[in-house]
Amino acid sequence: MYRNKSPTKEPLMTRINDEFMEAFKHLDIICKDMFQADKGVTTYIDTMEQITNGARYVPTWNTTLRRLKELRHIRNNHSHEVGTSYTDICTPADIEWLNNFYAAIMNTTDPLAMYRKSTTSHQKAPTPRPVVPNYSHSDTPSSSSHTGLVTGLVITFIILVIILVAAVLKL
Repeated sequence: MYRNKSPTKEPLMTRINDEFMEAFKHLDIICKDMFQADKGVTTYIDTMEQITNGARYVPTWNTTLRRLKELRHIRNNHSHEVGTSYTDICTPADIEWLNNFYAAIMNTTDPLAMYRKSTTSHQKAPTPRPVVPNYSHSDTPSSSSHTGLVTGLVITFIILVIILVAAVLKL
């Protein structure tokens, strides 16, 4: 049986811890929805870590990644470690940061959204090149007209030879 061993007999979870956990859950849920994944904030962190040039396009990239890891660590410790319910695990600034980050995701101003916008606007549209089909000799569009031209010339040549031979024989 679990008994509250808190020396001051205060509630197991302080109000600020409760607010922190709720803010983290809201963020985790939106990240799960965004990535269609089982792990929301962790998937966001993993995605940021896979992008090696994020700081080049988003000035807050590294600080956001570091902060997400710190807050996830606080959440994990509170959820999985014994004795973490007796004291405050966070500050009001931590809760405010989580709420602001949630809002940034909703407004598509979070680092991953900003990175996507920056990299797609920096990529040049491919220069249109003239389409030059790669034909084999038998597939050449003009091969049928070429064949018709050769046949016509051969027939014309034969007719001219017959006329010429007929003219020579009349002489």
